[in-house]
Amino acid sequence: MEVSSLIVVDGVATLTLSTANGLNLLTENLISRLEDHLTVLENDRRVRCLILTGTKDIFSAGADLRCLADLSPEAALDFIERGQNLCSRFEALSFPTIASLNGHAIGGGCELALACTFRFASDAATIALPEVKLGIMPGFGGTQRLPRLIGVQAALRLILGGSRISAHEAHNLGLVDEVLKRDELTTRVSQYAAGIASGSEIAISNALSAVNASRTGTLEGGLRLEAELFDKVFRSPDRVAGIVAFLEKRTPSFAAVR
Repeated sequence: MEVSSLIVVDGVATLTLSTANGLNLLTENLISRLEDHLTVLENDRRVRCLILTGTKDIFSAGADLRCLADLSPEAALDFIERGQNLCSRFEALSFPTIASLNGHAIGGGCELALACTFRFASDAATIALPEVKLGIMPGFGGTQRLPRLIGVQAALRLILGGSRISAHEAHNLGLVDEVLKRDELTTRVSQYAAGIASGSEIAISNALSAVNASRTGTLEGGLRLEAELFDKVFRSPDRVAGIVAFLEKRTPSFAAVR
């Protein structure tokens, strides 16, 4: 049975993948649960940062190959498009997301992590896109997000090689932001998320939008968007609250405006 849990504490949401077999496979049932959680997150004004993690030593082992093998080409395409949409919804959230890779992130699990803003990993985690070894290819966005993150040549080596790499190798490539000892990962990710959540929601969400737009747009268009979003943020009460608090050497109190 596929399950997942969502809790929100002090502006930080934690979404934990958990399945009975411990592999956290991205089946249609688990994808449905994640879609439901995303709907909640998209409408929860308390949330300023999301942590996505797994259980035990698995973040996610990707798609269920037994189910995938039985699908018709048409059904397989529907499944892939649904997985792409799921990852795109994570990427489009108005607040930052942190993939806390407590363990192995394989195939679709890796692609789900790629849709997050940051990736922190346990030193025991491994990462792979092994699809070509199985006669298929990445389909949840890996061929598009990975090159944008680490460059085309490095992405090709991982995708066409299909082999696992360690968390430290992933960090050297720029795929992972930080590598922590297993017993330190949760604390570090929680601290980082809390730091984000303490900032101005309107400033963070608009800065995130501007950076995301830079992935596909031109520099000219990006600068124009940056100016427009800066104007929006500057007109918010958070600008006064933040600057005055800084000058008075105290912690600012920002409004929840989403």
